[in-house]
Amino acid sequence: MIRHWVQDVIEAAVASDGCDVADDLRRIVSIVRDSEQYMFRSPDLADLSEAMIEIESIDDLSRLLWDVAIAAGFQHATLFVLRQGSRGAFRQRICTSYPTSWINRFQERNYQFVDPIVAAAMSGQAPFSFSQAAGSGPVIDDFWKDANAHGIGRDGFCVPISTFDGSKIGVSFTFAPDVIEPKVRLARHRSDLTVIAHNAVEAFCFFARASYDGDSTLTSAELRYLHILMSSEDSATAGRPSHCSVTEAALQRSIIEKLQVRNIFHAVAVAAANKWFDDLPYDLSDVAHATAGRAEAS
Repeated sequence: MIRHWVQDVIEAAVASDGCDVADDLRRIVSIVRDSEQYMFRSPDLADLSEAMIEIESIDDLSRLLWDVAIAAGFQHATLFVLRQGSRGAFRQRICTSYPTSWINRFQERNYQFVDPIVAAAMSGQAPFSFSQAAGSGPVIDDFWKDANAHGIGRDGFCVPISTFDGSKIGVSFTFAPDVIEPKVRLARHRSDLTVIAHNAVEAFCFFARASYDGDSTLTSAELRYLHILMSSEDSATAGRPSHCSVTEAALQRSIIEKLQVRNIFHAVAVAAANKWFDDLPYDLSDVAHATAGRAEAS
C-alpha cells in the first residue's frame, strides 16, 4: 500500500501530542488513506494525471512524463521495460526525456547491465530513492561519473511495477546534478509520483503492446504458417504448411495486408499477444507419437 502524503504531514505535526486532537487527526488520515479516490498533494500533478487519460500515443506519454518530472522538481523521467511478460513483445521498450547523447552513450557502453537503478528495479517491488539502490565499486562509480558528464544526476526516485501478465516495468524520475535538497523534494511528491507511475504503466501497456483491434481474420493456413515461424528452430527453413497450395510469399503478403502490420514478424507478435494460436486446430506436425523409431503395436 502507498504511504499517503496526508499521513506524513499529520503524523509529523502530532508526533509528540497525546491530546484528543491527535486522535482526531489520525482519524482523518485513515479516512483519506482508505478512500477509493486518491487525492493528490500537488494540484499540478493532479492535472497531469488527469491529462494522461487523453494521450493518444507513446510519444504523448513520454512528453507527459517529462512534464510530470518538471512539475515535481525533477529534471528527467524514464519508463523502461524490465521483463516482457506473457502477452507478447512491446513495440517500444523505453520512454525517456534523457538527451540523445546520454541515450547513445548508454547503448554504446551497455549500461543497462551496469546501471544500479535498473538492477534495483528488476529485483525489488517497492518504490525506492536512487540512494537506496545497491551497488558500489569502480564500475558503478565510473557509470555515475559518465552520467554526470552528460548532465544526469545521481539522485532520483524509481517505481518498479509488475503487471498481471508477468511483465515488469520501471518508472524513474531523475534530479539534475546540482539540485538542492533532493530528499526534501522527493518526500513531498513521493506518493503522487507513485500513483502517476502506475497510471503511466497502464497507458504504456495499452499503446506499446503488439496488438490488433479486432478478431483474427486469418485462415487456418495463415495462422499455421505464423505458428511454424514462431516455433521452428530454424526460421529460415520453416517454410509454409506442407498441405498449403499457395506460395510462402503469397501467405506473407495476405497476412500483412489483413493485419495491417509492418512485416511478418510483427504479425507473429500480434498473433501471440492476442492468443490466436490457442484456437489453431491440431496438425500432424504437432504430434509426437509414441511409436516413433519403433514398430507400432497392433
